[in-house]
Amino acid sequence: MAWYRAGSAAVTSGSAAVVGTGTAWVANARAGHGFIGPDKFTYEILSVNSDTSITLAENYAGSTVVSGGVYKIIPTQGMTQSLAVAANQLVADFGAVVTGAGAGRFADGSAAAPGVSFVSDVDSGFYRISSNVVGWSTGGAERMRLSSTGLAINTGTQTATLAVNGGAHVGRPADHWGGTTSFFGLVGSGQLATEGSNEITVTSNGYRGAGTLWVSYGIGGATGAAQIGLNPAGYVAIRAEATKASGAASGVTELARFNASGNLLIGRTTDIISTAKLQLSDGTINSLYGYKASGTEFLGTHSNHPLSLITNNVARLTISAAGTVTVDGALAADSVDVNTAALATGAVRAWTATDTDIDGLIGGSTNGVLFEGAGSAHFTVGLRSNDVGDGFQVISKQAGNATYTLKCFEAKADGSVSWRGRGTVGALRAIDPLDALGYGTGAGGTVTQTTSKSTPVVLNKPCGQITMNNAALATSTSVSFTLTNSLIAATDVVRVSIASGATAGAYSVTVDATAAGSCRISVRNHSGGSLSEALVLNFAVLKAVSA
Repeated sequence: MAWYRAGSAAVTSGSAAVVGTGTAWVANARAGHGFIGPDKFTYEILSVNSDTSITLAENYAGSTVVSGGVYKIIPTQGMTQSLAVAANQLVADFGAVVTGAGAGRFADGSAAAPGVSFVSDVDSGFYRISSNVVGWSTGGAERMRLSSTGLAINTGTQTATLAVNGGAHVGRPADHWGGTTSFFGLVGSGQLATEGSNEITVTSNGYRGAGTLWVSYGIGGATGAAQIGLNPAGYVAIRAEATKASGAASGVTELARFNASGNLLIGRTTDIISTAKLQLSDGTINSLYGYKASGTEFLGTHSNHPLSLITNNVARLTISAAGTVTVDGALAADSVDVNTAALATGAVRAWTATDTDIDGLIGGSTNGVLFEGAGSAHFTVGLRSNDVGDGFQVISKQAGNATYTLKCFEAKADGSVSWRGRGTVGALRAIDPLDALGYGTGAGGTVTQTTSKSTPVVLNKPCGQITMNNAALATSTSVSFTLTNSLIAATDVVRVSIASGATAGAYSVTVDATAAGSCRISVRNHSGGSLSEALVLNFAVLKAVSA
């Protein structure tokens, strides 16, 4: 191999570092090669660091050469010897496995020490259990085995083509079903299906015997069984049996079913009415059903029985078979009174345009609902439709007043809303004078200006606070910045004021331009001197229109 001498070398007296210029030492030099420096002496190369850097095994003894030094790198026979030693070792090592792992053959192993395992997990892997039986283990314990008769998961015995914990089977296990004909299978895209008239049934604490009845296992002291059946006749059945001795035949009584019409039947197996989506029965009385017919939804009883709403096991509202409505069982004291002249104490009252008893008091022929309190000082409140157009009004009358002329609240068809202030007899007002008008908690937000007082800010809220940058603002000077806000329309009014952070009376702040999605806020310094303050501004967007 030719000596390498391309480029030049720089060396320092007393140092082992050599720096190259125009050199390619990574490809042409190796540790152990000889380096002849500008002093004509030969040094051993300790390491090749890069194309332009090597380290000598001893410090350079000659004079320092800053640049342009002539050098040579002398190849040695050490690499050939090292390669021969490594090749011999590889042959020796591989010879030990050429007839074993090298040929794809491994020791049998065990669950605790699998024949094929992993460097970082030596008790997990594959092993041979017996002839034609392969096992998988994790944590030193068998998890799955594959044999010529099937696959078993988490069970030490092979009871079916597929066995999971000894209880899930594909096929008919001889000890439970008899025969070897397939019972159910996976078909299509992950579908579970049966052949012919077979039902897919999921049962707890039981198995099917030689006949059609289920037999209780009685495992763990459990004596009942529960079952869900997907029947090919087009329904889903829910069945249960509370008590049955171990090994005894169980009929597993059907309690409910979803039928092909989408109806839920509880306590019965056939429809009361085919359009009823919920049907309940105690076996004799058809107690309740809900159905949809001719576009109308209903909830009620089918037999000649009342319908009650119950709380704390007490009937609070009852509709009799004849249509009478009672609340808490007493019609006179607490009632729902529809379009009658008399109003019971504590009643909810509805009236129509022909009910002159109410219309004579409030004026106009309108419909509504009246809520009347009890006692001589009661306060009566009513809801009625507007005298003109769509919408509604809340009206009131305190004891002793003759009419319902006070309108506490009014919502009109055009979307406008107004209400009367407390103690006010005149026109409707927009807000109670004792309250405040504005946005509630959660409507606002905050944003801080960066870089300068003219830096734009973004805050998509109807109101909030803007903390300005504390850059200097000279006296008699204005600065403007843009507030980007998706809630701002071109016709809106944006109000802004100084909240804090400002010398008293030193500034004026205005909104001098409004556009869809933004506005421009201007601040002017009137103090007579330069100020470097981080002003905190409050703003609110007031919705407005031009037509």
